[in-house]
Amino acid sequence: MSVADAVADPVCRGRAEALWDEAERVLPAASPDLASYRAALHNRFENARIEHRLSQIAADAAFRARVRSVVTSFS
Repeated sequence: MSVADAVADPVCRGRAEALWDEAERVLPAASPDLASYRAALHNRFENARIEHRLSQIAADAAFRARVRSVVTSFS
């Protein structure tokens, strides 16, 4: 499944929107134009030609978390 497939699903899209709404509530008022940034994310995530596979994103995230925890422990 790709990111484009996921955001086309109403349940998944609704959860992403809820997460973004929550993030906006805690960001500083002086944050960059969040509406424009969010629109750009929508455009990117909806683009089926960009083949972001959810399985690859999950694997990459797990790897990055391990690397960051090792780096942090040595800092």
